[in-house]
Amino acid sequence: MIRKRAATKKNTTIMLMDENSAAARHLKESKIGIAGVGGDVSRIRKLIDEAAQGGTRYICIKIHDKVLRYSFILTEESIWIKFYTNSPGRVAVPALKVRAGTPLYDFFDVDIRRLGGDQ
Repeated sequence: MIRKRAATKKNTTIMLMDENSAAARHLKESKIGIAGVGGDVSRIRKLIDEAAQGGTRYICIKIHDKVLRYSFILTEESIWIKFYTNSPGRVAVPALKVRAGTPLYDFFDVDIRRLGGDQ
């Protein structure tokens, strides 16, 4: 998706947790999920570089310091939502696809934009 968006000159914003934040320390100390934030951020940055193939002009990375309650991919057409477990360990969690123009899309859209400072 990132490669296609970069190739078609669509702006893409990727939000990454500050690996030195209190939120990252909390995840590591609580042992909820797999909380190797530093390694995860490095892996995501590498994937972004590979997908963009040097065309990072249309990719904006925003750093946040929050413990998210869900992961997301927001596009103009839909939002994919992936929740987290409350228990330790990692499991396959199904994602929900929410179509644009629905109240649930609007809820997530506003929440995500507020997280990114786009009120």
